[in-house]
Amino acid sequence: IHYTGGDLMVCSKKKESGNSGYAKLIINGFEKSSPGWTDANAAFINDSLFSECQRSYMFDSLSEWGPGCSMLLDTFIMGVNDFIDVSADVMPLSDNTNAVLVTEIKNSKDSLIFWGGGDFKNFAMMQGRWNPVVFSLKLSDMSLAGDSNIVKIYVWNSGKSHFLLDNIQIGLRPGNPLLYWVVEEEGGRW
Repeated sequence: IHYTGGDLMVCSKKKESGNSGYAKLIINGFEKSSPGWTDANAAFINDSLFSECQRSYMFDSLSEWGPGCSMLLDTFIMGVNDFIDVSADVMPLSDNTNAVLVTEIKNSKDSLIFWGGGDFKNFAMMQGRWNPVVFSLKLSDMSLAGDSNIVKIYVWNSGKSHFLLDNIQIGLRPGNPLLYWVVEEEGGRW
């Protein structure tokens, strides 16, 4: 439903036991080197008593950029109606957690097609606890002409806040082609 000031979609995801619900899933839990990921500063990967596993990534007042993943969009997505879901676990270590879990898409000429993300300020953050931050990107809403588009996922610590980061996940969900009436003829019938 489109209305002045926004959109509303009701979606359902049927999960089977043991299935993440994603067609593709990339995870960085900082336990080992993850393909496609760069760590902004390996010195900030720490052994943590707070972490679900053993390691997390620590941001402080001196760190503005964090770990990131960069890949060709066409190698990750399956169709123009797909959704990319990005999530991370964040543990604030101070009262103010001003950062963004960014998703950015650029074309082959390095021109920005999309920039957006999950602003930590928009989530209920409890100090000393793991809090989820999420962002979903609906690819059907943007013009993705060409096959050399690059998607980048990273953390921007814009407020130079002090927090721990763990379990960054990038998941691909197949979209519903009927949402925009983008259907293909099958067997001569619609």
